[in-house]
Formats: sequence, structure tokens, C-alpha cells
Amino acid sequence: MQGFASGIDCVWLQKLAQVLHSSHPKCNMCVLIPLALVLLAWFMLHCIHSACACSFGIKALAEGFVCASCAMPSKFFNPFPDPKRGEGRSVLKRPASLKTKAWNNVPYTRDNPGVGPRGLRMEQTKWKRSLTDILSATDRGIVKLLPRMGYCLSGVEKLVRGVKGASFRAGGWVCKAGDACPKVRCNTKHCQVYLNPHHLHPVFSEGYGVAALSLKTEAAMLLLKLNNLANSTIHRLLHVNHKAIEDIDKRLCVLWKDYVEQKEKEIQLGDGASLKDIEADETTFDKKDVSALVTLDDAAKRIEWEQWLGVVQKGKPETLVLHRLKPPRTVQRAPGPGAVRKVEWRPFAQRWLQDRKVILHTDSAKSYRLRLPGVLHDRVVHCKKRVKVRGVWKWWVPGYTKIVTHKVPNSKKTLRVKSGMQIIDRCWRFLKDRATLNQNAKVGSHM
Repeated sequence: MQGFASGIDCVWLQKLAQVLHSSHPKCNMCVLIPLALVLLAWFMLHCIHSACACSFGIKALAEGFVCASCAMPSKFFNPFPDPKRGEGRSVLKRPASLKTKAWNNVPYTRDNPGVGPRGLRMEQTKWKRSLTDILSATDRGIVKLLPRMGYCLSGVEKLVRGVKGASFRAGGWVCKAGDACPKVRCNTKHCQVYLNPHHLHPVFSEGYGVAALSLKTEAAMLLLKLNNLANSTIHRLLHVNHKAIEDIDKRLCVLWKDYVEQKEKEIQLGDGASLKDIEADETTFDKKDVSALVTLDDAAKRIEWEQWLGVVQKGKPETLVLHRLKPPRTVQRAPGPGAVRKVEWRPFAQRWLQDRKVILHTDSAKSYRLRLPGVLHDRVVHCKKRVKVRGVWKWWVPGYTKIVTHKVPNSKKTLRVKSGMQIIDRCWRFLKDRATLNQNAKVGSHM
């Protein structure tokens, strides 16, 4: 019982328990009965003092010896805490996590999400090769290992050297003194050039002298960058100069940019036959003060923003389409550039959504109210409002997801979907965690 009393934030109760226990150390009943009476008296005085209408303290006991109307701190001992798992958690934990049957019957992603019900568990994911495999490989072994991982080293076989019109004929591997990796020799007549296996590679760079890095060191840097490690962390792990890490970081950003621009030409939202769910939203990545760079018409509005607009189809993350916006400049203390303007949203929506038979899910920005043929629209309210209900002012909590019923065009059928922007918001979080804001990627840059 001494441990039970020590959980209560009351000094005199702890001292009383110690005195009672020291008087009869071997008799627990002598301690239990007086201490129970003292606790009961203290509990009743506490409820009277706080003017609580608890029926003999049952509700207060469930709250941890603190009644609902008391302003006491919540650090008091609770002998019956809420369970951490099972059905008891959903019943006793507040707010209740139980959902209605109608809510559970409407999936958020109607199409095949491509991910199992357990989600993507990164702690159980394995890549083809690990950092140990790369660092333990030999100079010749890394040349054979990278193509097996899916990394094409270079276009050496397609390179035209020497005599005009003669193709490259690779000879044997040659390890010359002072080279960081083995070289391949061209057997074409009058050529005999020695080339690195990663010659003209978009990510791996060639160097000479003290600036040269082995191919496996560059492969290790690439693996760490793909795992979203900071440049300073990679420097501490591999003892590589920060310039080499920044160079491979820039090369990787340029490669991603070119790949996205190439794939966007093949993207098509919706199939034109059945209604598909599309999410649209805009976000801000960075801001910059341009008062010292250009001459402004309005000297007060000197903040330029980096804002992007994105749309994605639910269940198909590969359909993500990004568009750079040109928001107007704002004052220095502005919280942001605001939502997308209608002059920018109209051509973008006509290009990607018009006549595609889609359901557009957005927030409550006015620009998204634009009516387009073949597009059904619903929205959620992200801001919280203070409204008056039956003479009492209350706060409306923000809504992130809700069930909406749409009428299918040219039919009497209805379709119930969940409105929200959970997928596009998760995409923005993913990009912001991996976008490195430096001299190569900033407001107004080409990356």
C-alpha cells in the first residue's frame, strides 16, 4: 500500500502510509483499513471543495481522482487506466475511435490502391543490394554489380570514336596505375582510347588526381542519398569531400527533373468511361526577398514565393502531375501567397480534367469552383470557424474527409465517395522531406 499512496500527489498521505507501515511492518490489514478510510475522507473533501456533482466519486475515480469540472492537473494516480489495445480502447478512449457502418462501407480509394491493408512497411522492405555489398565489392566486381541492380553504367557500347562511322568495340579491362577504377579499351583502328565504365553517366562523375573517387564510393553515396540522408551525415560516414556529395546531389535532381518531364507527356487522368477520383491541391516550398535584386513597382510587396500545383488520381500515384505557379508578390509578413488563382487554374484544368469523367476533390478555395464539362466537384473545409449554435458560440473543427453522394451523369444512379486530399497531402510531405533547398534548388531556379 505504500506504493499505492506514493502514486498520489499528496505529501501528507505518503508520510501517513510510511508511519502506519513502520508501526506494524508485518501486518498488512493494520495498514489497509486506516489508509482506506483516510483516502475516502480525502476523496470526499476534494469533491466538496471542487463543487462536483459526482455520484459518490465513481466518475472521478475513472478520471484518476479528478472530476470532469475540476481544473486540477492530470498527473494524479489512476488505478484503472484506459487499455492500450483491444475493444476496451475503442470504448474507453476519448475521442472514440469507432466508426459507423456507413463510413466503413465507403472506401477512401475506390480503385485498387496497389498497397496491402498493412501499408508499406519500410522496416520489412529489402532492396536488391545493401551498403555492405557495395563497399565490400572489388573494383571489377562493382562494375558487374551495378548493372545487376538496374543501373546502366554508360553508353560506352554506343559511343563512336576514332574513324568516322566506326562503332566502339570494347576490349578487355585494364587496370592502370593511379586510376580509381579499371578502364575499358577501344579496339577500333586508330582509336585505342581508354574509357571509364561510367563514362558520360548522368549521376556518376569522372575525376582525376585527388578529385577522383572510386566507383563503389560514388555508388555508396547514391544509395545513401536515395535513403534521404543529409549531406553532412554522408560526409561523416564516408569521409568524402562535401563538394563531391553536392555534385551527385545536383546530378540526381537534374535526372529526376528530366525523368518527370518525360513521363508527364504520357500521363492521362481518368479513362473517359467511368468516374475516377482526382485530388488537387497547391503548396508552397520557399520564399525569397527580391527587393535587392530587381526594381519593384510596389516596394512593400517584395516577397516572392515558390508555389506548385498538383493533381493525382486515387490509386495511381504514378499519375502525379506538377505545375509551377506564378503567385503575385506579397508583403514581408504575409503567411503565404494564397490559393491558386483562377487565371492559372482554368488552363490547367482544361488541359488535364475537361471531358475526362472525373470527381475532383479539393479544399474550399474559390478557384476550384470552376465548372467544367465531365467534372464533378466536392470539397472539404480545412479552416475552423466560430459559429453561434442556439445562442452559444462554438468552434467548428476542420474537416479533412467526409462522405459525399454524387449523381452519375446521364443516369439515375448515385455514387457515394469519400472526399478529401489525403493522398496529395502525403505527396507534398514526401517531396518537402526530400527537397534540398540550396543554391541549386531555390525560388525561381530551374529545379
